[in-house]
Amino acid sequence: MITGTARSDNFAFYRLAYFEGLTPDNLQTLADNVTEPRENAELAVWDVSQLEGLYTLLLTAVRQDGGFEEYSVQVTVDNTPPTAEILFPLPDQQIFTDEEWVIVQAQVTDDVSLNRVEFYVDGAEVPFAISTVPPFTEKWDIPGPGCHSFRVVAIDAAGNVGGGESTAVSICLINRE
Repeated sequence: MITGTARSDNFAFYRLAYFEGLTPDNLQTLADNVTEPRENAELAVWDVSQLEGLYTLLLTAVRQDGGFEEYSVQVTVDNTPPTAEILFPLPDQQIFTDEEWVIVQAQVTDDVSLNRVEFYVDGAEVPFAISTVPPFTEKWDIPGPGCHSFRVVAIDAAGNVGGGESTAVSICLINRE
């Protein structure tokens, strides 16, 4: 849903359209000849589910005398989820309990912008750590001997998760003999 203000003195109607990139080669209309002025209200609904990349929204407010004002804003559409994997610890690794913590290191990529990486242990619903800047490495305090499973979830700036959840990596903490 696109919200905004479309009004002017002697308002006749507004038109809202979009095009890919910065040059209006292929204008796609979202709303046309809407005669009701709007203020901080819904202007149109834009289905971006099949789009990806930079787009420009163009709002034209037309006056009764035929004059008009145009406003544009660039929008990055991001429907591609980030990817995430755990680099460390290694699967089935054994770590001694006399260490202070397990270091969990994730490799995360996104095509536009990453928001955060959440670190989970043993199927918990709440992360034990959240990282917003690389390197995506966190410490988990060793509670004693036992086996544990780690996973990371990457969320990009658009809220995409999808492929942003890593495969779980299991390790065992053992006492040094």
